[in-house]
Amino acid sequence: MKHRLVQLLLLALVATIAITCSKSDNGPSGPSTPADTTSPYVTGISPDSNNFNVTPTAHLLVTVSEDLNATSVTRSSVVLSGGGADTVTTTLSVLGNVITVTPTASLLNAGLYQLDITQAVEDKAGNALRESMRMTFGIEPYTATASGAWVRRIRSGYMSPDVSLSSVIVKQDGSIAVAGAADDGMYTAALSATGEVSWIRKSYATTGAALVSSDLFERQDGFLVGCATSGLSPNAGLVYGALQLGTPAFNYSYTGQSWAQLHSIIQTASYGAAGCGVAGAPGAKAYLVKTTPYGGPVWQRYLGTGECRGHGLVAAGTGFLLCGSQGVSPATGLVIKTNDTGVTVWEHTYGPASFEDIVSLTGGLFAIAGTTSANHIVVVAIDSSGTEQWRTDIGAGTGHALAALTDGGCVVTGEASGKVVLAKLSSSGVLTWRRDLIDGSGHSVAVAADGYVIAVGPRVFTTDKTYVMKTDLSGNL
Repeated sequence: MKHRLVQLLLLALVATIAITCSKSDNGPSGPSTPADTTSPYVTGISPDSNNFNVTPTAHLLVTVSEDLNATSVTRSSVVLSGGGADTVTTTLSVLGNVITVTPTASLLNAGLYQLDITQAVEDKAGNALRESMRMTFGIEPYTATASGAWVRRIRSGYMSPDVSLSSVIVKQDGSIAVAGAADDGMYTAALSATGEVSWIRKSYATTGAALVSSDLFERQDGFLVGCATSGLSPNAGLVYGALQLGTPAFNYSYTGQSWAQLHSIIQTASYGAAGCGVAGAPGAKAYLVKTTPYGGPVWQRYLGTGECRGHGLVAAGTGFLLCGSQGVSPATGLVIKTNDTGVTVWEHTYGPASFEDIVSLTGGLFAIAGTTSANHIVVVAIDSSGTEQWRTDIGAGTGHALAALTDGGCVVTGEASGKVVLAKLSSSGVLTWRRDLIDGSGHSVAVAADGYVIAVGPRVFTTDKTYVMKTDLSGNL
């Protein structure tokens, strides 16, 4: 009997040990871990969305908040499209919570692309992505030479395809700003001295009204102030301001007595501005406005004898010099001098021509760029009383803009036979050189420390319209 009792006690002890070991193997007892039901989400994309300096061979990286189920990452859940194709062939790889997207061929220069990450992407627990995500980016053609010259296309994912650059400035810090007009608003962009795009912004939005004829300057406080013209009938001139990163700050419309266009704008004292163009008064008259720091009117003037159109503007002493044209077919080159309240001091004409830009030269002269009735680019220099000092015919083409040089000379840009023209003149008006460069039309020129920067407007033989180019000091690319 005792022997049987001992056997029973031994069996109970073995069972207890087995149960204890089983619990030890399976971990501590307690409630089970809750199932993962949290949806993952995109935490980062590289390159950034709306980056338009992406290289044609770039890898695209998408970072998600949790490790992913690699089998859910397919060409139907992560889709690259654009560049003229519905989809772009890619290879996809997943490492933890990072998706790498690699196009199998180089992307197209100047192409606009979208990468869509859909909710078919899942984490390891099978939870779908919280929301679909789209990244938009652009491939920029960018060429540079050993001399520091370059050509850069300006493109934005939200920029209208018909944006036409018409103004370029070199800012106080040596960087570059450009402005252009389109059907849906005014755009400004900033570039480094070497042509890298820093940002592109719609600085003024409009609907149903094409904007044309923009100009730009940088105020002492870093604001960018520009002007444009609404294409609606009747026309209205627009003065707008943008913060240092192109964010809209203010805008004001000018309609003259019936309609108005603004073609040029410059800075005045106390952060104000002055703009010129043409307005119905009735009939066409050269139009000069002075504004407050926020674009509102201080005064408006209608100038010129007969039918007149203003186009370029420069400060002259305490007043202004406005250039443009008088009459039509053929037009006569016109310059009007006003005092600081816009009252005419004198008005002179300079033969069959249309003037578009005027700058102050070192030494007290003023240079005017335009086009003769024979369709030649012309630069005329006058003194402060309007007396002509020299005149230089640069040859066939259309003259649009010029910039003053420290040696008393100037550079002028325009278009001839579908090519951007750049020419340099000495302080006495001697043509130093002329360059016929890339396809397009030079609409504005600015002087940098090591070359000349040109805003290229509509390209005559292509649909590309938004280029900035920088030459060396000899005008070469």
